[in-house]
Amino acid sequence: MVLVQFDDEGRHGVTRDVSTKGLLIATRYGFKVGDRLEVTIHAKSGSTKTRAKVVRVEETPPSEPWRYRIAMELDEELKTELIQEGAQAAALLLKRASTQPPPPPK
Repeated sequence: MVLVQFDDEGRHGVTRDVSTKGLLIATRYGFKVGDRLEVTIHAKSGSTKTRAKVVRVEETPPSEPWRYRIAMELDEELKTELIQEGAQAAALLLKRASTQPPPPPK
């Protein structure tokens, strides 16, 4: 899992899948297909800022802590290290019993 920040207002999410040109992100925040965002991808190896377009939005069941899954197409390819880091973190997350998100900002 890699933290993705959508803006300076504190909207964020965590990756569920990472590829060179796309992200699948679990988040509490709803977006619309076609929204353009400047996203910051925070990982152990550093932060990367890029532009992205929302290409799919799925609402999750009310029992899930992250209310939305959004697929984003990135304007620039991600570095291989960041993709590997995201895949390793996601694998660890799947092994954990709790995947509760942090409380929403006030």
